[in-house]
Amino acid sequence: MQNDTSDGLFVATNPLQSAVQNDILHRTGDTMNSAVLYARVSSKDQKQEGYSILAQIKMLHEYARRKELSIVQEFVDVETAKARGRKRFGEMHDFLSRNPECRIVLVEKTDRLYRNFYDYLKLDELGIEIHLAKDGQIISPESKSQAKLTHEKASQGIYPSRPPLGYVNEVAEGSIVVHEQNSLVVKDLFSLYATGDHSMASVRKALFERHGKKYAKGYLHKLLKHRFYVGFFEWEKIVYRGTHETFIGPALFEQVQAVLEGHNRPKYRKHQFAFAGLLTCAHDGLTVTAEVKKAKCLLPLHRLQREMRPSVHEGRNPWEAIWRGTKENLCP
Repeated sequence: MQNDTSDGLFVATNPLQSAVQNDILHRTGDTMNSAVLYARVSSKDQKQEGYSILAQIKMLHEYARRKELSIVQEFVDVETAKARGRKRFGEMHDFLSRNPECRIVLVEKTDRLYRNFYDYLKLDELGIEIHLAKDGQIISPESKSQAKLTHEKASQGIYPSRPPLGYVNEVAEGSIVVHEQNSLVVKDLFSLYATGDHSMASVRKALFERHGKKYAKGYLHKLLKHRFYVGFFEWEKIVYRGTHETFIGPALFEQVQAVLEGHNRPKYRKHQFAFAGLLTCAHDGLTVTAEVKKAKCLLPLHRLQREMRPSVHEGRNPWEAIWRGTKENLCP
């Protein structure tokens, strides 16, 4: 059953309709904030707690109260093995077509509303504002237009967001230009790290000593991988060639990537040990590593101490096994 209102809209007499929402609609007569509710559930969803029609409707009514929206109609689709399709979705589309005053649809999340691209087009052509209650997002014609503008800007080679360190947005000209001082920081960052003699902590310290600015190590690592510095940027998972000026050469950038990947990264050690990397265990083939204990250099036997202990009791020296492994690693 449906009742006509003086505004030409239909107010559902469904018992699930909130009395509070009906009172707001009749008392204010404001159609600017009128909305329709759409809920959908499949037979599979009904078996899972929190996916029922009642749970969706309750969430949407609570959302409407917070946003001061008046729900003027509810549309519910229940899909079962015998009854497929979405009859109520079509009825909602017809309702919105007849009532241009109502431009808001409340839904739990996108997969409740759209099952295919055709469903999206049917509502998009009406200029509907979609409120995703669970995510707290609003998809409006304005936001779609903004997304279209940013995509167009990216297609022209202009990064449609805030550029990385070393660049600044030139609002007047609508372009991105090099920041004179910050670009020097980025140049030093790439030059220092490309040598392979620096860790992220040491290059961070060097930048502070040279420029008096502290940067987080994670932030510096992100900058070193940013292809914006060699003329490319990614937007919406698409890589574009930018029109901005670059100040990091491709060769330097690739050298930094090699260091980051560990190809040219040196092994950092506080102490240099003799035979480093040459000694291997004759028992299991593992490399024997050295360490410093009480200012003395020791070559721990690791598992060899434990696993070759019977041979020690037999009077054999386990160090002979280590020496045999060492000779095998020496050049003839």
